[in-house]
Amino acid sequence: MLPSSSDLSRAILCLSDPQAPNNLKQSAFQYLQRIKEDTEHVWELCMHLIMNPSESGDASQHNTHSTNTATQVLFWCFQTLADYIQHHATLLHQNNQLSRIQDALMPHWIVQVGLKSEFQMYMKTRYAVTVAKLFKITYLHEWTQFFPNLFSILQQTGSEQQQVVAIDFFIRILKAIDEEVVEKLIHRGYEEKDQNQLIKDKMRDDCIENVARAFYMILAKKHQELTNDCLDLLPNYSDWAPIELFTTDQYADMYLELVRDPRFRRKTCDCLAKIALKGMKQHEDKLALFQKLKYMPLLTNLIVDSKEDPEFAACFAALANNTALQLLESWYHFEYPSNEALRNDQSHREKTQAAHQMLMQIQPLMFCLLSDDDEQVSSNVTQYVSDFISTLRKRNLATSPLTSSEIDQMQRVFQVVVTKCKYPDDFHFDVSEQNEYDVGFLEYRRAIISIYAALTRAVPQKAKEWLFPLLNQTVQHYDQMHWTQIEVILTLFVHTVLNTTPESVDPKGNFFPPAFAAIVKSGISSVNNPAVQYAFFDVFWRCSIFVQHDSTLIEPMLKIFVDERGMRNPVPMVRSRSRYLFLTFMKATQNELTPFVERIYDSIRDFMQFELSRDTVDPQSTVTREKYNLYEAIGSLLASPHADPNIVRHVINRIMKTLLEQITQILNQELYKNDTEQVPAFQTLIAESLGGIMFLTKAFPSKGKNATICTESKQVLVVVHQLLKQVPTSNIVRGQITTYLRTVSHVVSATQIMDDVLPILETFQNIAKDPVSTQEFIDLLQPFPYKMKRSENAQLKQNFHTMTSSFIYPLTAKVFGYLVSEYWSNPLAEVHTSLLKLHRSYIQFLEVLLVQGFHEVLMVDANQFQTLLQGLLRSCGHASPPLVRSSLNVFKSMVEKWAGQNQSFTQFCFQQIIPLCFTLPTNNNFDLEDASWYMVLGDIVDVLRTIGKNCGNSFVEFMVQQYLPSLNLSQPMINQLMEVLANSKKSAAQKSFRNMFAAQQRNEQDDLVNDTSKAHRMGSDSRSV
Repeated sequence: MLPSSSDLSRAILCLSDPQAPNNLKQSAFQYLQRIKEDTEHVWELCMHLIMNPSESGDASQHNTHSTNTATQVLFWCFQTLADYIQHHATLLHQNNQLSRIQDALMPHWIVQVGLKSEFQMYMKTRYAVTVAKLFKITYLHEWTQFFPNLFSILQQTGSEQQQVVAIDFFIRILKAIDEEVVEKLIHRGYEEKDQNQLIKDKMRDDCIENVARAFYMILAKKHQELTNDCLDLLPNYSDWAPIELFTTDQYADMYLELVRDPRFRRKTCDCLAKIALKGMKQHEDKLALFQKLKYMPLLTNLIVDSKEDPEFAACFAALANNTALQLLESWYHFEYPSNEALRNDQSHREKTQAAHQMLMQIQPLMFCLLSDDDEQVSSNVTQYVSDFISTLRKRNLATSPLTSSEIDQMQRVFQVVVTKCKYPDDFHFDVSEQNEYDVGFLEYRRAIISIYAALTRAVPQKAKEWLFPLLNQTVQHYDQMHWTQIEVILTLFVHTVLNTTPESVDPKGNFFPPAFAAIVKSGISSVNNPAVQYAFFDVFWRCSIFVQHDSTLIEPMLKIFVDERGMRNPVPMVRSRSRYLFLTFMKATQNELTPFVERIYDSIRDFMQFELSRDTVDPQSTVTREKYNLYEAIGSLLASPHADPNIVRHVINRIMKTLLEQITQILNQELYKNDTEQVPAFQTLIAESLGGIMFLTKAFPSKGKNATICTESKQVLVVVHQLLKQVPTSNIVRGQITTYLRTVSHVVSATQIMDDVLPILETFQNIAKDPVSTQEFIDLLQPFPYKMKRSENAQLKQNFHTMTSSFIYPLTAKVFGYLVSEYWSNPLAEVHTSLLKLHRSYIQFLEVLLVQGFHEVLMVDANQFQTLLQGLLRSCGHASPPLVRSSLNVFKSMVEKWAGQNQSFTQFCFQQIIPLCFTLPTNNNFDLEDASWYMVLGDIVDVLRTIGKNCGNSFVEFMVQQYLPSLNLSQPMINQLMEVLANSKKSAAQKSFRNMFAAQQRNEQDDLVNDTSKAHRMGSDSRSV
């Protein structure tokens, strides 16, 4: 028995009434949910109300029903029906009810209801979406009369307003079909893509000519809203339909008419801009398209004024940009053919000439638009200008130099760049204060600078000739210039250096080094503007290579870095930038600056001090990170092979002594006990001091002579061990200890690891009492297998083997003990973040251990090894693709070592790993359409192939005679699968596996639908009884 329409209407209206009590709303919501879940009757109820809208509303309170009330009920019905069609179409198929819905919805509903009511736009759109979803599942086989029904809407007689409504419905239905079937931005599965392709193929044969004629008829009406809507939709269909249907002489004339009409010119430009990008097999077809639609006369003869109508000017510029880009691509294809023999072909030369002629015809317009005062207009053509200039790099300028006209064009572009790149006076450099205009200008400026980058790469000599007079003028008269001019010239100088090869443009060093020296020695650095100062330090960074040409620049550069122009600058943005670039500058000029390392340290020592703060307690704050950069900068100089060992030892000792004394004082006086949970000030100071040591150590190479840092690290490791014992529960301190130990493990020798780091590890293991600290302990172990593998000391390797064997299984028990049942049921939940990190670290450590060849560590205890294997099997069923991949890689390493050699493990492969490979992709969380899960299929293929390689015939016999038949696979499918595993490339095997499991999922879904339908029928029978 169907629920009454009045009850349903009251529930819908109650739910949408903002003044209704919450308890009534909740009851209404639950009532509507129960109706939706009644998959046998909900569609009938929706159709009843859709076809009888007069029954909408609360009859007890309304004698008549307003359009708004009916619309709310109809909207719910259409939305519910659309969802039902999308998710329960099989039930409608089985009950042969689709035809009832088809006949009722179109054209009957539009004729009887839609044209006679004043519905809001959202209501019309919801109706169109419902029709489109029904169309998608029925058009290929059942709804053969869809388009005759659709076109009949346009033939309805009635008032002019009703004809307008009919066209509106027509456009909305076609737009909804486009979104359901064609829209490229919507993610679709492979099966859905194939189905959509079949729909488009049938539409090409069935209706697309009539659609094109209908579009033309709508355009010809020149109704402001309908014509603009049609112009929006038309290119979506012309993109996949035969383009000649939309490029007839009538269409060409219509486009020209519409583009001259202020009501339609913006949308017409947008439409033609999309048509210009239509994919075509031959480039000559694209030229013919432009000629047929008269693009050149339209673009070159239309008068555009960005001050009068900036939005139209921007649309026009976008049309010009798309057209010019397509012409440029066609000309480039003809001018530089892959087959050089085509150059002598008369027909090919004619095509080249035609493309070049059209391109040159539009070229002046493009440069004019680039220089337009409106930034949006200029921005819309930057892509073409940049691409055009880039094509000059292909040209041999020695044999085919630029013409005077081309040189003038390039110089004009250069002048536009200089003008357009200037910051507005009211620009907000503080990111927190930037508004929409500031963000838009930055994006536009980046596009303009990309044009200059293309210019410097294409004609570097000319760029140099145009820039350097301006640079010399800036250096000499900076005090008489506006700051925006200075900033632009410095920025362009940086990009000239970045985008040219100084050796080719300035082989004798007569240009760039002197210019850089002039900038350094000028007073530009004292200009009191953050943008200029920012650009000035960028010059330091990008041009530091030129220091080797003039060593006298070192001292003034260092002075600028450390005084009020740099690290002591009152502007935070400049101060932070200078400290960051100081590190890159030190690395780039390491050999030149190494002799100054002690003087440099003395000049920046006050910046490097960590101080107790009751406000800032983040050891990774911006200020702290800037200090870390300074430690790394000093470290990069100390790590130079040209550094004086005595100076290196002296400076490291000074730095370490200062930081260690600070940590030791806090430990000895137990000042950390004064910390609170909200403000752990002393713990933060310890972490910062240890972080400074870590960044100093980090600068030293993992391979090389690091005797001094290794010696000094012994003292640090003693203090670190003391920290672990005294402050074991501090997450801040322990986290920094973990980072330091991992860093120092890459620098010190394997012997020192075993002598000095191993005791710390033992202590760390004892204090690891929760998932976070256990994960940190595992992270500490990661570098050791790699380090020990490369050690030539056999005793060290044996000691490492013994050490790892002693903790691997207690660690395994601890890890899986933390992974409680709630974690396995929802491992990606936010509350399980720490457990997920622990799980990943553990699996990754096993992976590293096996990759480095320490397999035997895991075989010390056979019973514990079986426990580990069972944990790995469970990990393979995890919801995180990276963790699953790591688990499979662990299995692969084990298979490579033991499969076919160890009888027990070989049996495990056949009984557990092979079934895992075939059941894993059937898990609910395994998404075959997701790229990360698709990579897992590749790992599965690798594991199976590795088993086959190691086990040979026994693997083939097991698969063919036992396992695959148990999956109910036919013999041809078994043969095909074994052939794929044996001979196909990995990518082909991945695809085959995906197709196999996708087919299996479809079969399971069909079975589920059949079972559901059967259950509904049985339920219906029982209600009848």
